[in-house]
Amino acid sequence: MVNAPSLVQLGIKLLLLTWCRLGSGYFSSHGADIAAEGDIAAKGNIAAEGDIAGEGGIAAEGNIAAEGNIAGEGGIATEGNIAAEGGIATEGSIAGEGGIATEGNIAGEGGIAPEGNIAGEGGIATEGDITAEGNIAAEGDIAGEGGIAAEGDIAAEGDISAEGDIAGEGGIAAEGDIAAEGDISAEGNIAGEGDIAAEGDIAPEGIIAGEGGIATEGNIAAEGGIATEGNIAAEGGIATEGNIAGEGGIATEGIIAGEGGIATEGNITAEGDISAEGNIAAEGDIAAEGNIATEGNIASERDIAAEGDIAAEGDIASERDKTLPQREKLLQKETLLQRDRLLQRDIAVEGGIATEGNIAAEGDIAAEGDIASEGNIATEGDIAGEGDIAADGDIAAERDIAAEGNIAAEGDIAAEGNIAGEGGIATEGNIAAEGDIAAEGDIAAEGNIATEGDIAGEGDIAAEGDIAAERDIAAEGNIAAEGDIAAEGKIAAEGDIAMEGNIAGEGDNAAKGDIAAEGNMLQGQKLLQRETLLQRVSLLQRETLLERETLLQRATLLQREILLQRETLLQRETCCRGSHCCRGRNC
Repeated sequence: MVNAPSLVQLGIKLLLLTWCRLGSGYFSSHGADIAAEGDIAAKGNIAAEGDIAGEGGIAAEGNIAAEGNIAGEGGIATEGNIAAEGGIATEGSIAGEGGIATEGNIAGEGGIAPEGNIAGEGGIATEGDITAEGNIAAEGDIAGEGGIAAEGDIAAEGDISAEGDIAGEGGIAAEGDIAAEGDISAEGNIAGEGDIAAEGDIAPEGIIAGEGGIATEGNIAAEGGIATEGNIAAEGGIATEGNIAGEGGIATEGIIAGEGGIATEGNITAEGDISAEGNIAAEGDIAAEGNIATEGNIASERDIAAEGDIAAEGDIASERDKTLPQREKLLQKETLLQRDRLLQRDIAVEGGIATEGNIAAEGDIAAEGDIASEGNIATEGDIAGEGDIAADGDIAAERDIAAEGNIAAEGDIAAEGNIAGEGGIATEGNIAAEGDIAAEGDIAAEGNIATEGDIAGEGDIAAEGDIAAERDIAAEGNIAAEGDIAAEGKIAAEGDIAMEGNIAGEGDNAAKGDIAAEGNMLQGQKLLQRETLLQRVSLLQRETLLERETLLQRATLLQREILLQRETLLQRETCCRGSHCCRGRNC
């Protein structure tokens, strides 16, 4: 049995609902719910201290407000605001010309599209699009199976994810992950405490900052900086007008370009170019199938390798532990192919290496083009170039210096191994080697020329200081020194031998031209026949001295396929696929 007050209340409620459904004006309920099996519609406001629930749609020309939940199996639409202290949920669309705000969740199977702000203390989720002419903010997750777009900021204390694009004319910020199957773009900053991942492009006009990783199958472009505590990976290009910084690796199948600096605690790898107006620095490898270029410094604690040119206005420096195999085994391909023994913190390039600063490596410096520095070139390994090797400072190697072109320095040229050039060797300082000094052109120094081995040139050998060898001195041209010429072996020239000091050979002194000394001329035994002395093959032993095939084993020394090892460096098969990044794995 139903009591009288309940019948009265029910009657009033039905009358009010009928009035509301007819669109007569405003409707409000205090201390009760509003429920209908059909639509709930008002030309004014719809307000309840409890829930508003309709199996149809909920529509108002004014505001829709509930202290409880707002739920419609149809859509929720208003020309005013939608506000609930509970949740807002519909199987249709949620649309307001004002704002949408709730202390609970906002969920729509259609789209969520107000002309104002969307704000939820819970999460925002839809199977359609989420769009706002204002801001989109949630203390939970923001998820759309369509796109997420705002003319203001997009912010979540949880994750932001979309199967379409995420676009904000302001900034995009999440305490969780930001993930899109389309593009992520913002006129402000994109910042995530988790991962930032897109199958399209990531392009803000501000900065990109992620405490996780940044990954995309498209391009990463920022007018600000790109920074992450994880990995930065793109199948397109990575470009910024600011800095690129990753505590993980930076990898792209396209180009990496920064108008600031590029820095990572991992590897920097690109199938295209790596370029920066600032510094390029990595605690891992720096590798490009294109060019590496910077107006600052290039520094790596491991290898620097490029199939194109390496160019810097600052220093180029590489470090690696000197765990070298035995010297006689170093040049054997079978040994070099062992990756753990090959990577000696080398600088290797199929193009040229050029810098306005210094070039330094604990391993080898090798190029198929020119090696040029306005500073010093120094290595604990070999320096090998198929072009010229030139420095405004010193050229120094703990092993060999070899070039198919010229070797030239304004400072000293020094090697603990051999110095060999198919062109000339020239310096304003000294030329010193513990091995042989050999050139197909001239050997010239404004200082001394000294070696514990042979000095052999197909051109002239000239020094403003002394010329000294523990073995032979031989030239197809002239031998001239303003100081002494001394050899523990033979001194032989097809031209003249002239010095302002002494000439001393423990072997024979012979020339097709004149032998002139302002000092003493000493020799260990009487002169032999010139024809015997000038047996070029015996005296120069060029093939033995240069051992060019061994010294310049470029294809073997560089082993670019091994140095780059892009599949290993990137480990792309296990990292950053789809919209899910590697979440902390060391990619």
